[in-house]
Amino acid sequence: MVRLNVGARFVLCAVVALVCAAGCSRDRCCGPDDGGAWPEPGQTLDVWTNWCPADTNKIGYTHYPKTYEELLEYGNHSVWTVDVATGEREYIARGWLVDWFPDGKRVLICREDGGLSIRDLGTGEEEAIPIFTMFADVSPSGRSIAYGGPGEHGLWVMNLDSLTSRWVTDKWVCDWSPDGQELLCDSLVIVRADGSRVGKIPCDTTSGLPSWARWSPDGKSVAFSAGPASGHPAVSVINVDGTGQVVVADPGAGPSWCPNGKMIAFSAVTAENTTAIWVANWDGTGRRQATFP
Repeated sequence: MVRLNVGARFVLCAVVALVCAAGCSRDRCCGPDDGGAWPEPGQTLDVWTNWCPADTNKIGYTHYPKTYEELLEYGNHSVWTVDVATGEREYIARGWLVDWFPDGKRVLICREDGGLSIRDLGTGEEEAIPIFTMFADVSPSGRSIAYGGPGEHGLWVMNLDSLTSRWVTDKWVCDWSPDGQELLCDSLVIVRADGSRVGKIPCDTTSGLPSWARWSPDGKSVAFSAGPASGHPAVSVINVDGTGQVVVADPGAGPSWCPNGKMIAFSAVTAENTTAIWVANWDGTGRRQATFP
């Protein structure tokens, strides 16, 4: 297994965080002509959106420090949750939020040394697992993890009971299907857990190649980001047969479904030009800011 050193991982994280940025005002998402601008690295604050699968109000995310005091207290990156009903935030741990376990009681965290840990939210205890990547997804059963990245040379699946891994495909960002049988990968390619290819969801790619795709809870549609690296990505939803594509947030990035399938959380830029977590109905209506870094 090839490991990226800490410096390389920091650079990679910064790049991905910037890709998650998109210009927005407090009451609506603005387009490039509205003066929306990419934030400076120090203004990339709340990213890596991940809705708790067991709570329709709780969203997990990664926070970058805004001040030197925050840096001293929480480190270069920290995991938080926000209650979208009350706005209450809760600090979890240092590191990046990678994914939730299905029970909503544990999270998968990428530590600052690049390794993954399973953290129990009740006890605060962490169990390190021998994976070094930021890109991983917990299976619906909670017994396997699909992970990948440029240093891993593709996508792998690890059995958490035996801690053994098997190579699946040359893609490296994925999301398990709700039934745990398939993996949704880069460019909307679908593969089975054994690596055999199922197909590819056709979509409009005029705004860029789709990435960070996520199945809807019912498995009938997917949300994804698309946009050029030098421009503003947008979040869209499309049916698995390629029909009914709608834009949820433009700009916006890093979508994550509410477990009831009615809303989507994503990263976008605020009027203060800092990234925050936003939510919207799956059809793009009702957009509002959830965190205020």
